Order: sequence, then C-alpha cells, then structure tokens
Amino acid sequence: MKPDNTLNEKERENIGLDTQLRFNYQTNWAITYILDKVIKNQEFVIFMEYHEDVISANSCQITDNIEFEFYQIKTTQTNFTLENICKYDASSKSNSVLGKMILGVENKSFKKHVKKLCLLSTSNINFDEKINVMGAAKFLKDLKEDEITKIFDHLKIELNEIDIGYKDILCFEKANLPFENSESTTKGKISEFIEKKYGSVSSKITSIYTALWDDLRIKHDFLLPYDNWDDCVQKRGLRSDEVTCILAKNINLSIETDLKKFIEKFLNKYDDDIFTPIKINLINEYYLHLITNRSADLFNQIQNLRKKIVLPDNIYDSSKYLEKIDHFDLLINSNLSLKGFNQMKVVSTYEVLREIYEKLTKKS
Repeated sequence: MKPDNTLNEKERENIGLDTQLRFNYQTNWAITYILDKVIKNQEFVIFMEYHEDVISANSCQITDNIEFEFYQIKTTQTNFTLENICKYDASSKSNSVLGKMILGVENKSFKKHVKKLCLLSTSNINFDEKINVMGAAKFLKDLKEDEITKIFDHLKIELNEIDIGYKDILCFEKANLPFENSESTTKGKISEFIEKKYGSVSSKITSIYTALWDDLRIKHDFLLPYDNWDDCVQKRGLRSDEVTCILAKNINLSIETDLKKFIEKFLNKYDDDIFTPIKINLINEYYLHLITNRSADLFNQIQNLRKKIVLPDNIYDSSKYLEKIDHFDLLINSNLSLKGFNQMKVVSTYEVLREIYEKLTKKS
C-alpha cells in the first residue's frame, strides 16, 4: 500500500507570489541550498511553491522521523523590523508576514514534522541584534526576551492563540545570495562547490545550472494535489539522487589514469577484449556513483566489503586475479544497493583490481 502524502493539505493563498523575477530568485536560491546539502552528503527532496516558497524534506521516504524546512523568501529592499514583520491590519484582516507563515502550517498534519519555519530575506532583519550578514540566522528563541514577548503578544492578537512551540522553529535569516545578479552568482557558487567537493576537474557549469533550474521549474508546474507521497515526490519534488545524476553527467570525473590502464590491460589479457570498452564504461559509472553518493551508509558498506577482499598470495601473478574477482563477486551480488551496478562483474572487478593496484604501487 502506498504511503499517504502528509503534505496534501489545503494551501494558504499566495497572491502575487509567482512574479517572474521573484521566482527566478527563489529558484537560484534553491540551487545554492541544494549544493549545500550535497556537500554535506545529505538526502533531500525540494519542493517549489508548495505551501511555502521552498520546502525541503530530509528524506525521500515518508517516515515518523521525516523533517521539513519551510522557507518564505522576501526580496524587498526594505529592511525588516519587529514591527513590520508583525504588522496586522485588523480592519482588513490582512495577516502579518509571520501570521501568514504560521497559518501555512498551523492545524496541518505535517506541523509536527516542521523543524524550521524560516523568513529568508535579501534585506537586513533589524532586531536589537541585527541580522545583517549574508547567511546569518537566528531562531526566535535566540532573540532577546522582550522581543520574544512582543512577537508573541502581536501574534496572539492576530491569531487569537499561538503555540509557544513556534519559538523553536521560527527562524529569521539573511539570504546568502544577493538579489541582483543572482544567476551569475549562483553559477559562481556551482563552480566553488565543484572545486570544494571534487577538486580541479573540468565541468559544464552552465549545463548544471540549466538542468537544475529547468528541473525545479518543471516540478513547480505540477500544481495538482497528490494523495500519495511517492507520487508527490516524483512529480513535485527534486530528489537528491536526481541532482547526483545531473552532476555526474556534467562533471568530468573518471578513474585515475594509471589505475584505468591497469584495469584495461588486465581485461584485454584475461577477458574477452571485445567487451573491454563496455566494461570500462560500466566501471566508470560505478566509480561516479561512489564519489557522488558519499552517504554514511554507502561509505560504511563499501569499507566493510573492501575488508573482505582476499588478495592472491603472489600479488604479481595476474593469472590468479580472476579467481579472487569471482570470489568477491558472490559478496557483491548479495548486496542489493551494489548489485545493480555489477553487470559483467564490473563492481567486483574494479574493487579487487583497485585493491591490488594500491598494494602494487604503495611505497614502502
């Protein structure tokens, strides 16, 4: 039975939310947010303009432990103050900025899973201690006591009652991305991300940017409600594994040249050399999977499996390598997360030959 979609609740009205410039900025900011998640090897799914401008879930699977971050993005030039974020017009019943944010989650089935309800602003947020540095943030609970009291007093007037628990999830943050030239700045951040995560490799910055931007745009266009969580993630969300595929296609990440030659020569000598190019391509796909999906679970699985590799007594006798590859292949085929990559024994071939190569080239 498919899991229910916990986000399938009536959304608050978002009048004028979809202006092109503002959406462009939201999308660019979402890309920088995604890069930060990938750097930290975190699983995620991103939703655009679904209950809030941007929502992030920390899992693609719906569980009791799933956590959501909600971001209301403001691109006004006017600085925020305690007074204007709480400004409520009782005569017209026009809700305040904070009031609208709270109404977006209050009495919703997903409220208990919201761990961050953030007002993200391109301008300063001038509490007594100003939030005026890009990327700086404060939760409501971390403001001065009199400011917390004033905010709750305003919200009680506006909403009649207010859950004290909001002080733990309401957050005020100055965006780490300027509104002006946000596209070029985002492309620069993609370049910095690649250098930090993968080192000096050739990459297609514009292609990565365009692919992420287009995917977020397409996901936003699926405005129908989804009863089922998996359908919602598939149609409206951009998943971490989808981002990984985009990066892998546009970054020139390949096996170390000498190791690749070592594997090729072995395959040409002891295997049917007509399949060598195919196997090398499959090995490279597996290698890309390893370096672009460095989750803790995958890392631990690989490390534990590598400990079980048995090398030949005479490491210089290459005729014995196939026997060790076949032995290790049995272990790989019992691992569901790696079995799919193991066509033509490419995983076991890569792992055993990599281990042998490292031992052969290790300096004493």
